[in-house]
Amino acid sequence: MYDYHLHSHFSGDCNEQMEETIKKAIEMGGKHLCFTDHLDYDYPTHEIDFEGFDEKAFTAHINQLQDKYSEIKLQKGVELGLQTHLANQCDAFVKNFDPDFVLCSFHVAKRQDLFNGDFYENRTPEQAWLDYYEDVYNTLNVFKSYCVVGHLDIPKRYNEKVKDVDIKAYESALDKVLIKIIEDKKGIEVNMSGLRTPQMETLPNRLILQKYFDLGGSIITIGSDAHRKEDIYSHFKEVLLMLQEIGFEYLATYEKMKMIPIEIKTVLEKL
Repeated sequence: MYDYHLHSHFSGDCNEQMEETIKKAIEMGGKHLCFTDHLDYDYPTHEIDFEGFDEKAFTAHINQLQDKYSEIKLQKGVELGLQTHLANQCDAFVKNFDPDFVLCSFHVAKRQDLFNGDFYENRTPEQAWLDYYEDVYNTLNVFKSYCVVGHLDIPKRYNEKVKDVDIKAYESALDKVLIKIIEDKKGIEVNMSGLRTPQMETLPNRLILQKYFDLGGSIITIGSDAHRKEDIYSHFKEVLLMLQEIGFEYLATYEKMKMIPIEIKTVLEKL
């Protein structure tokens, strides 16, 4: 099993010790974990510290655990919160950090917080989608130091009215983003956290995953977005089968930011 989105005590919103997650993964028969703790520069609220990621301590700790737990592949990643004006700062961080994997996520749009709801004030639900995807597109035009874009329809996680908007209202804006990702030879993730909520669907949902595939997208990772060890690898087989039904043949893994495809059929046969 592969998990390319999970958090540890190095994230401001997570208390789970990295070593405990590794022990749980080994117990479950897992062979591959990539830790992607949060770093969001210029985060608009201070309810949670998303800027205090200690990359030196993180690197030293994961190196130590890689030596201790040789039976599982452990990789160094980061979930980098992007905003357009931060492109140069984030690029410099990636070059210095030297990760295996960079998950490019958007937790802020128009410099307003998606999580606490500031972004949705004074916007119709339809405009919220358009403004969100405009920010994503503008940022991906100037930032290239990433592997995949995370939870690409995340606004639906935090606002019910936004969730209920028909995709036709923002389809052209979404298509621009997907085409940009494909042209840049980057990918998207399937975030499984939504399957652990009443929404009962991945982020992005199957409709968007199908659209990405139909447009020519092929690079895709699976991530639990786990903040507790019990949630790692959640719904892994279910999501693999869905991707196979859509038409995807390969799962993307990474080594020093280089994509290494793994055949989905082969992974399913080993589960």
